[in-house]
Amino acid sequence: MSMHTKGSVGIIIAVVAGLIIVGGMGYYVSKNKFFTPTNVTSASVTVVSPKNGEQWVAGTKQIIKWSSSNIPEKAAIGIQLANHNLDEDGFWMGIATDLPNSGEYTWEVPRAMKSGPYKIYIYTQGIGEKIGDDVLIDISGSTAVSPKISKISPSSGSLPPSVTTEVINRNEVKEITIFGSGFITKEDSSHRNNKVYFSSKTAFALFNRLSPDGNTLTISLPSQLGAGKITEDVVPGTYEVFIENMSGKSNSVTFVVEEPTTPSIAVIQPKGGEVWEIGSTYAVQWLGKNISANNKINIALRSEVPYKQEGASTFFTAKYIFENIINDGQENWTIPSDVTPGDYKLIFSCSLNSCPGGDEHNSFKIVSR
Repeated sequence: MSMHTKGSVGIIIAVVAGLIIVGGMGYYVSKNKFFTPTNVTSASVTVVSPKNGEQWVAGTKQIIKWSSSNIPEKAAIGIQLANHNLDEDGFWMGIATDLPNSGEYTWEVPRAMKSGPYKIYIYTQGIGEKIGDDVLIDISGSTAVSPKISKISPSSGSLPPSVTTEVINRNEVKEITIFGSGFITKEDSSHRNNKVYFSSKTAFALFNRLSPDGNTLTISLPSQLGAGKITEDVVPGTYEVFIENMSGKSNSVTFVVEEPTTPSIAVIQPKGGEVWEIGSTYAVQWLGKNISANNKINIALRSEVPYKQEGASTFFTAKYIFENIINDGQENWTIPSDVTPGDYKLIFSCSLNSCPGGDEHNSFKIVSR
């Protein structure tokens, strides 16, 4: 039977994967509530309060009111605040989302809000394109001043190794402490805190932090930076550190990422607990950091069965399986037939100077086929 009749337009309603399709358009409300507006083209939302040009004071509670027409009963309402001078230090923030269409919401203006013109925007959520209205207001900011950085400590150093080892480079840095003033100590009603940037010219790492005392913040030294689709490793060079919060943007200071200073070797394989067979070939792997090109790697097989000569200390027998090889991170080793089955360790060392960490692993077992 045809669904089209003269003088009327047929509407096809189908439920597909939890989404209501009405005349080719889908409508969704957050919290999994679905509805179908009867006449979206005539729906409207109008800001009742505040009025255009109204003045608010930071730290005060204000009632935001709106009226609506032809908005479904279960529609969600959102409210945003935008800096009217979008060409100059512009920003927007969410005041509230997923509100019932009650026509009223009480908002506490953050105490750290800067003075200036702003736009209150009230809009619908979940009926396709947004339907909304906005007004312009002025906010008188508090006496809070923009954050200021006096120093960071340390101001230079190297990244920790990518593989965990007990060896710590003399200039290794895991955390940076920022000293200054004007840092936010607790979240306001809009969940704003201090945004800390660790930045290169093309990308940055962003940290959201609260200060314990208004004068200090701590971040970890990142290994990668991102901005949109750009991702880059943190490599030796100079980086910019600055803070933004509701009071404004701080001055910038620099952190210099250095090369590590201490040669070190971290054993990757065998790490301990493996069972290797005589006559089979295995990949011996390691991570050598800050090792010069003319400094070669030695690898020795050490038995875990001790012996003690009379009147002497306890010894472990060991012999080299590789000597003066390049630091490329891997060598294939075929276990020879003259190796006695038992528990062993591989001991890594450098040919020219000490490379700590090369024997920090548990023993593995060598067995006969």
